[in-house]
Amino acid sequence: MNVVNVVSFSVVCTCLLVLLRRYSSEFAIPVSVVSCVIILCVCAYLVNQLFDDLKDTLSNAQINTENFKLIFKSLGICYITQLGKDVCVDAGETALGEKVDLFGKIVIASMSVPLILQIIELIKEVLSL
Repeated sequence: MNVVNVVSFSVVCTCLLVLLRRYSSEFAIPVSVVSCVIILCVCAYLVNQLFDDLKDTLSNAQINTENFKLIFKSLGICYITQLGKDVCVDAGETALGEKVDLFGKIVIASMSVPLILQIIELIKEVLSL
């Protein structure tokens, strides 16, 4: 599915939602949720393909994948917390959205500790030479 299809789908859904909110607001929320879920499924499919391709490339190059896993987990946390924050802000709960954002940053910082320790050990090795 290309970008034009997804954007066209979202524009059609937006127009439908504007009409539903005006004439039958009780149907707007389910249509909005279903539209978002469809787009998120397309995104998940594309990300899965990307990870499979990257995993194959890294295994063929015989590169340690642990650091790449950490980077992609952090990226996933960024996207998920941004999505949660946006939902909270759209619902008028800005303070809650900011806390979700803060939580994501703290989780990423705590996940980064092993990588930081590896960097410190590498610096120690370089300085001792």
